[in-house]
Amino acid sequence: MRTLSITFAITAAFVGLYAAFLWWKASKVELVPLWEKFGYVEPKEMQASHADWLCGIMEAYQKSTELNKRASFWTAWAVVFASTSSIIGTIAS
Repeated sequence: MRTLSITFAITAAFVGLYAAFLWWKASKVELVPLWEKFGYVEPKEMQASHADWLCGIMEAYQKSTELNKRASFWTAWAVVFASTSSIIGTIAS
C-alpha cells in the first residue's frame, strides 16, 4: 500500500512539472505581426500595419490560451494524483 502511495506522489510531481512547463510556454508566446510571419516588410500604410499587428496579437492570444487550457487540465490531474497519494498514505498508516 505504501508503494502505491509513493507511486501516486511521484506521478503527481511529474504531472505537476509538466503543467508548470506548459504555463511557462504560455507566458513565452511571441507576438509576430502578419507581415513578419510571411517574410514581408512592414506595410507603409498605418491601417494595414495595425491590422497585421492585430492578427499577430490574436494568433498569440489563441496559442497562449490553448497552452493555458492544457496546463490547467494537467494541474487538475496532478491534484488528483497527490490527493490519492495522501489518502492511500493515510489509510496505510
